[in-house]
Amino acid sequence: MIKQLLISLLVFSFLFAVLAQNSGNESNIKLNVLSQLVRTFSGFYERKISESSTLQLGLSHTVSNFDDLKIFGFGITPKYRFYASLKGAIHGFYYPVSAS
Repeated sequence: MIKQLLISLLVFSFLFAVLAQNSGNESNIKLNVLSQLVRTFSGFYERKISESSTLQLGLSHTVSNFDDLKIFGFGITPKYRFYASLKGAIHGFYYPVSAS
């Protein structure tokens, strides 16, 4: 049962990533589906600001318990991405610049 669930999550995350990359919009919303396996949620919003660059904002949340150790936290990750490919922003290879 767990093996089937993991395979389903992998297929779903792959298809979601392909659909996100093929959209012709000026922005993308991305969710990290596999992070749920380690009790973490992370999502990202990316917006095109020029023909070769975007801004991305990532949000994450985690809650975990390991014996006596409890982990709880939030994260915000802003990123500037410069796309070096001929396809332009939101597609292809990029150079990330992040601050956290």
